[in-house]
Amino acid sequence: MVPFRQWFLFGMFLTSQLAGAKFVPVRATWPEDSTSADTHRQHDFCDLPYAAWNVGLQGRAVSVVFAVIPSQNFFEFTVYNNATSMLTSSYFPEVLDAMAGVANFTWRNSFAVVTKPPELAYDDFLDWGINNYDLVVDWVSLRDYRVARNMNFLFGFMDTSMVLIVQPSVIDPQWYDVMFSFLRPFDTFVWIALFGVIVITAYVYALVEKGHEDFSENVMSHGAHCHSLYLTVGLFTGAGGFQPGTIGGKLLNLAFSFLILLTLSAYTANLASLLVVKSSRSAPVQSL
Repeated sequence: MVPFRQWFLFGMFLTSQLAGAKFVPVRATWPEDSTSADTHRQHDFCDLPYAAWNVGLQGRAVSVVFAVIPSQNFFEFTVYNNATSMLTSSYFPEVLDAMAGVANFTWRNSFAVVTKPPELAYDDFLDWGINNYDLVVDWVSLRDYRVARNMNFLFGFMDTSMVLIVQPSVIDPQWYDVMFSFLRPFDTFVWIALFGVIVITAYVYALVEKGHEDFSENVMSHGAHCHSLYLTVGLFTGAGGFQPGTIGGKLLNLAFSFLILLTLSAYTANLASLLVVKSSRSAPVQSL
């Protein structure tokens, strides 16, 4: 048989045993225990994890030390009154009660509550606990260097990973976001490309239809290209259109009309939802 060194974190299944259970406050068995001296209250368990799940601990008293860290005591996992030496209802004692009920061992007549001195390193404090008691009860993270010091972690059920929490701020849309929301179905590159296609189409149409119905001598004298641009924009918006008299003009009209059909279909599909500009929530991270 060898002295047992063990650090216990209890399994989630034990929390189900707490439902409806009422914790009875209990006075510490060894209120005078402290890290200033070794207490040697350990028992000679050969394999406590195996025994706990079988019959090795049935009817046996297990020595326990509840570790109290002042900087972490706001969680109130262990609530202890130093003046009266009373351990009252709190999370760790209730879980230990549930574990004792499952494994049929006792701890209420063999426990101490010890506060870590400020000058003592936390891992040294744990070392002192596992060298002097069967169980050390506290909230502690699994680390390789602790495992290397023979601190075995069983049945971890608390996720202590870092979680980033920020306060989001509500950003109301600017007036120009509302005013120009009709442009949102397409990005800037698409609008520039469409403008380029309109200008090129207007220029080509003026060339192929020169001298025909859309470009009479009166129109030509006032600027054929400006008039052609007006007709092209009118065809695009539905306010006007071409009246081609040449085969080239008719082919250009068909091609440009088909482009308008595809463009309006894509635009209309996104317009209904994008016209509604809502407030957005933003939580920018400036630094860590």
